[in-house]
Amino acid sequence: MQGVLGYDPALAGVAFLPAMIVNFVAALRAPRLIVRFGARMVLIGSLMLGMIGLAWLALDAGASGYWTGLALPMILVGISQGGALGPLTSSGIAGVTAGDAGAAAGLVNAAHQIGGAFGLSLQIAFSVIGAGALTGRSLLAWRVGNAMEGAAAMELLAILVAFFAIPRFMPGTAPPRRNASPGTAAR
Repeated sequence: MQGVLGYDPALAGVAFLPAMIVNFVAALRAPRLIVRFGARMVLIGSLMLGMIGLAWLALDAGASGYWTGLALPMILVGISQGGALGPLTSSGIAGVTAGDAGAAAGLVNAAHQIGGAFGLSLQIAFSVIGAGALTGRSLLAWRVGNAMEGAAAMELLAILVAFFAIPRFMPGTAPPRRNASPGTAAR
């Protein structure tokens, strides 16, 4: 926002406020949605919103103005972040015994941190692809667009992993036990 749109630091910070507000609201609403639809569906839906927001940012890169080019896609990303963290964490510790819950939660949090660092490194790698002879604001806009394309691709990968790796279960019930035989989910 500062380098491409010329925002001063304070305005750039304020420009992120809508995304942060919806992130907070989504995080508060996620537990109710999990009870109603299940962690898997809330996670997949949240990730889909994030993928749409990131793809939108990649395609527009602020060219159409703040509200349509930045705020609305960032709001989708904010909803995604707030809605995905709870089900992601609960899915990561599902089926763990009470004695192992602390260790499992620590492992999930470590995976969040490592995944974030790895994802950021991939975005940086994506950002430099095909810049050619671009310079200045054009180069920065190109790199941001590429980074957002990479992030959208990683969201798609996360959706596929969530779809195939997280077991299905009825809304409001516990997920199937890992050692249960087929068709005998925990009730």
